Amino acid sequence: MDRVTADLVEARRHLRRNGIQIFDCERTSAGIRTEYQCRGCPGEFGILNDSLRAEAELLMRKYLAENPSRYLRNDLPIHMKL
Repeated sequence: MDRVTADLVEARRHLRRNGIQIFDCERTSAGIRTEYQCRGCPGEFGILNDSLRAEAELLMRKYLAENPSRYLRNDLPIHMKL
């Protein structure tokens, strides 16, 4: 739980440092949608349930000290790897 909390604190710090504000998060039948503002410019972001499920599984494996890299594709660009 301490590692999860530390990651959440760091994520919030990163958003604040980069001038990103989250306004509205909404759960839909397809996934999660949120509205945000980055340095004065509004935007919208959405993630589908299947992608959300995959991300959550990788994070849970990370927090449980299991090596999640064996579940990742080898052909992903470097910025998409853990």
